[in-house]
Amino acid sequence: MGSHASQMAKVICIYSPWQFLFWYDRPAGAPSRTGGAGGAEGAIPEIDDLQFFDDVPTVWDDTKIIEGYPGKYVSIARKNGDKWYLGAIAGTGEYKLSLKLDFLDENTTYRATVYSDDKSLNTRTNVRIEDMEVNFKTIFEKNILKQNGLAVIFSPVEK
Repeated sequence: MGSHASQMAKVICIYSPWQFLFWYDRPAGAPSRTGGAGGAEGAIPEIDDLQFFDDVPTVWDDTKIIEGYPGKYVSIARKNGDKWYLGAIAGTGEYKLSLKLDFLDENTTYRATVYSDDKSLNTRTNVRIEDMEVNFKTIFEKNILKQNGLAVIFSPVEK
């Protein structure tokens, strides 16, 4: 199934309003089971990564297939209202993403919240959350290890 960040990217890349809802674990108070979701003792507490699922809509106003090759990599951008969302997933090998953000609105500055895999983090999910300021001229570059991914939410900056 890939990494935690690749699961986030799938929310953007694979259209289905019903899928991928809070896949981390069972909610607090849910019956305990062995195996599958919730196999561990207790529930995962609220963590910063989960905000991503609160922020992603279930319907889109626009979709841009940026690039892809079956089994190797994919990048898809989607828009809802004034926000853009980017999902990128690596398949069988590393994916060197180098993307001009020319799908963003030309006269707008955005805050990009980037969710990516980082095995050096000492967290349950190893998801790094970074914010940066970008615009339609920005070249967004990131190396994505095989079977990993990243998800980005581009929110207009109020001036």
